[in-house]
Amino acid sequence: MQASDYCGLWVTEDGRIRHRLLPTGRYDEARDQNEHAYQGDYRIDGDHIDYRDDTGFSADGDFVDGVLHHAGMILYRRPDFSPAAGEEIELARRQGPHRPLLFTGARLLTGDPLIGDVERGDVLLAGQTIAGIGPGLLTAADDDGAIVVDCRDTVIIPAVVDLLALHSLRTERADAVGTLVPGAEASFLVLRESDVATIAAGLARQFADSTVLGAVVSRGEVVHWGSRPRPDDRPSVSAEVLAGQTDERRVGTWIDETGFLHQHLGSDGRYDETRGGRPHAFQGRYWIDGDRIDYLDDLGFWAYGDFVDDVLHHAGYTLRRRP
Repeated sequence: MQASDYCGLWVTEDGRIRHRLLPTGRYDEARDQNEHAYQGDYRIDGDHIDYRDDTGFSADGDFVDGVLHHAGMILYRRPDFSPAAGEEIELARRQGPHRPLLFTGARLLTGDPLIGDVERGDVLLAGQTIAGIGPGLLTAADDDGAIVVDCRDTVIIPAVVDLLALHSLRTERADAVGTLVPGAEASFLVLRESDVATIAAGLARQFADSTVLGAVVSRGEVVHWGSRPRPDDRPSVSAEVLAGQTDERRVGTWIDETGFLHQHLGSDGRYDETRGGRPHAFQGRYWIDGDRIDYLDDLGFWAYGDFVDDVLHHAGYTLRRRP
């Protein structure tokens, strides 16, 4: 094995010692609550590792059958969802924004009837899309300049679950939503559990214990890592964020092609509809998010519309704004 094959997190069975071997040739050892108890340089020759701590002492260890024997301790390879590992991924993406993310060594529950479940495989991303899935993708990581995320001893499941597809009620495979297949949106969960048998079991497990959630990828972006969401300057979508959200370009009166429907969108986030000459037929609040408009009528029902170029499509009507 190459030295790079040993990079990652090594942990004692009781979790007290957490030993990170970084790709830079540095190590960082946490002991109990001390996250940086020992740090220094390391060198791997075959299955032997030598350490030179920053404080001056030396130590060594040996890799035997996938286990690290070091200083009288036995350490096991574990997926690394520490803040430091998340920061390394973010740094690598900033330095190489076009480098693809490659999640490797996980059990893959794809939700797809053709691909099925993969006992140990990889997920290669291309922007917001899954470019490849299955075993063997790691062999081309260097060719693609991929940022490798070690996911051994984890399970990857779709972040969006289509219950119709899950119960084999979709007549066309292409109609399924959220399945992990090449060409699909790259949105999935990485669970710190290797024995999850089904997607439903994985969802139930993370609902019961949120600590099993190692990472969340949404449209190709790592939005949650370890025990906390990744920092993001953009506000999350919520009713508070959308409250009173209007678009001055769309404020005014919109009239359908027959003249039956007149819909006035006010700058105060209120709408007022005239139907067949009947004023104030419907009134309420509206929110505009991109090219979508949501309505909450004062009677209590919700409706929506889409802006396409200079046309508003709403409830079967085609409306244009009055000059």
